[in-house]
Amino acid sequence: MLTGHELPVWGLVWSPGPRQRLAGASDDGTVHVWSLTADGRFLTPGGRSIELTGHRAGVSAVAWSPDGRRLVSVSEDRTALIRDIAEAEETVRAGEAPQARKLTAPAPLNCVAWSPDGRRIAAGDDDRAARLWDVDTGEETSLTGHTDVVNGIAWHGHRIATFSRDRRVALWDAVPTGSQVGTLLGHGDSVQNVSWSPDGTRLATASQDGTAVVWDVDRNSAVATLEHEGPLSDLAWSPDGRHLATVSWDRTVRLWDPDDGRELAVVGVHDDQVNGLAWHPDGSRLATVSRDRGVRIWEPTTDMEALLRRARARVFRRLTDTERRSFLLPTATRAGAGTGH
Repeated sequence: MLTGHELPVWGLVWSPGPRQRLAGASDDGTVHVWSLTADGRFLTPGGRSIELTGHRAGVSAVAWSPDGRRLVSVSEDRTALIRDIAEAEETVRAGEAPQARKLTAPAPLNCVAWSPDGRRIAAGDDDRAARLWDVDTGEETSLTGHTDVVNGIAWHGHRIATFSRDRRVALWDAVPTGSQVGTLLGHGDSVQNVSWSPDGTRLATASQDGTAVVWDVDRNSAVATLEHEGPLSDLAWSPDGRHLATVSWDRTVRLWDPDDGRELAVVGVHDDQVNGLAWHPDGSRLATVSRDRGVRIWEPTTDMEALLRRARARVFRRLTDTERRSFLLPTATRAGAGTGH
């Protein structure tokens, strides 16, 4: 388990590119960045991290630029801070405060995403709007239409999906018009997160109603519904588009077939509600964050038969579904080690 934050961690993102970094946002007002080797081991002893300060309130979310060179964080203090991560790490190691480009919004910011070309960032706020900024000029465009707080944003190509406590997912043509082109309705409670499929044809939504829905965007129709035993916090497609991972207040990390909605495996279990997840760019590992302040890394697998064969060699009766999820799980990577809980 990775360490560093003093309060619950809400956002987690894996950097693209050859240099492996994992960034987490927390209520403690900081961003922590962990560096990893190519085989997934942690460069810092005990899983410690580089701490980036600068916000005056809890950090809501973080996002890497497409080239992995810059990191943006947004906060309840109504600011977005953009940092060159190599410069920031060098500055922190020298015992100095890292510099950041600051963008200011009129309301607390809850989420953030980079455009695929790295020229813009989009952030959602408590004022029911999504704000698009040109990273170089600071020029701002507002997307309005939600009737409640905007909880999150996902960008794919020229399209943006925003979601809100109003239970709606709005689809926008981000460039050049910023016009709304569609709406997805179907959840019975606040939408907590969305994720585009790698090919951009489907969108998955996670809700506090305890379900995730996979949508065919062009047909505006639901393809599959996935159910947890508690509100969902986050979800993400695997890089190859074959699997969908979800996390929930029920403490579990699950893997699904997005085509038919089958649950393939319970990848792991935290000690408290799970708040976020991030796939490694090559799909070999899955990082999760929780209210237990833990950041864990799992090796996702759907080979339940192998796990069941191992269990049958040790027990004299069939396991219940609850026991299977509690005991037959791939182990999470400990900081500085290969495997362990």
